[in-house]
Amino acid sequence: VAGLDGLKTSTMGIGKLLLDRRLTVPKYQRSYSWTTDEVLDLWNDLVRALDENHHDYFLGTVVLSASSGESDELDPGEEEVPSVIDGQQRLATISLLLVAIRDVFLAAGMAERVELVERFLIDRNEETLELEPRLTLNEENAEFFQETKLARPSDRKNTQPTVESQRRIDKAFDLLVQKVEERKTENGASWESDLVGLQTLIRTKAKVVILDVPDEANAYLIFETLNDRGLDLTIADLLKNYLFSRAGARKIDTVKQHWDRAMGALDPGEDDKLTTTFLRHYWSSKYGHTREKELYAKIKAEISSQ
Repeated sequence: VAGLDGLKTSTMGIGKLLLDRRLTVPKYQRSYSWTTDEVLDLWNDLVRALDENHHDYFLGTVVLSASSGESDELDPGEEEVPSVIDGQQRLATISLLLVAIRDVFLAAGMAERVELVERFLIDRNEETLELEPRLTLNEENAEFFQETKLARPSDRKNTQPTVESQRRIDKAFDLLVQKVEERKTENGASWESDLVGLQTLIRTKAKVVILDVPDEANAYLIFETLNDRGLDLTIADLLKNYLFSRAGARKIDTVKQHWDRAMGALDPGEDDKLTTTFLRHYWSSKYGHTREKELYAKIKAEISSQ
C-alpha cells in the first residue's frame, strides 16, 4: 500500500520464518479452513520443485502485525510475538508437513534429525522448561493443534475434533502423513536424504514475501488490498478486515468487540454464507435493495471514517 508508514518487507523461505520468529494467529481470525484439495496442491507443488531442482518456489505473501493487541504490555526482555493477519493456512499446513517428516525420523530412531525438524515447530521456555509452539493458532484450534499434532506421538492426547476446522486439521495431517510415507517408500535406501532435501526446500527455497506492519489497523488495510485483487475470501471476511483497518489503533479493540458480539448473536458457525446473507438483508433494510455482489463496495462507500 503506497505511502504506508512503518511497512517493512523481506523475502525468505517459509521454514526460515518459522525458525526465526514465534507467530500467533489472533483469536478473531478465521480458523483452519484448507480442504484436502488445497493441501494436495501444496504437496504436489513442493515435491515438483524438489524433483525438478527449482531454484525458488513462491508461496505468496504473509502479512504480520507487530502486536496482536490482545495482551498487556510485555515484561522487560519478553519476546513480542507478531500476529499473522494473512498466511496462517500456509504456515499451519507447512507445520503439519514438518510434523509428518519429524515423525518418520522419530520412528527410525534418528534423534538428531528429529531435533533439527522440531526447531521449526516448538521451543522450550527457558524459565518454565515447558514446550511452546512456534506457531500458535487461534483459540478454537490452538490446543488441538499442539496436543494432537505438534506433540510427539507418544505424548499426544487422543482428543477428538469437535468443530469443522479441527476435522480439517485432522484430514490435512492424515493426507500429509500418507504422502510422506509414500515418498519414503518410493525412494528406498535414499529416503533420508530425500526428506532432508524437502526440509531444506521448505527452509530456503519455498519463499514468502513478508509484510511487517507496525499495527493491526494498517495490517488489515494491506490484507484487504491484497485480497481485493482476486483471492477467494467471502464478503464477510473482506468486510471484517476493512472495518478493522478503518478503526485505527485506538478503536480497533472496540470494533473487534462489536464484531464478536454481532457474530455471537448470529451464531453462523462454519456457514460463512449465513453472515453474508444477514449483512445483505440488514444493509438493504437501511439503504434499499442491495445485491450480494454490490454489498462490499456499497458498505465501503458509506463507511469511510473511524
